[in-house]
Amino acid sequence: MVAVANKVEVDQTATMPGRGAWVHPAESCVQNAIARKAFARALRVDGSLQTEAVLSHIKAAKATSKEQAERAMGK
Repeated sequence: MVAVANKVEVDQTATMPGRGAWVHPAESCVQNAIARKAFARALRVDGSLQTEAVLSHIKAAKATSKEQAERAMGK
């Protein structure tokens, strides 16, 4: 994750410029980080950050994993 214009963006390739931060790819961990304002501290940003992109990414990854598992099981 990196901060870009007061938003937390997912940096899957770890190549975006700026200070980066890691979070466990589980929705509960991301929710906990948001509640604790951990992204702003880890990314050393003053003020609040928009985190919708992170939550969308985690939810999409979860849906994709579920679909792949169902296909593998023949459902």
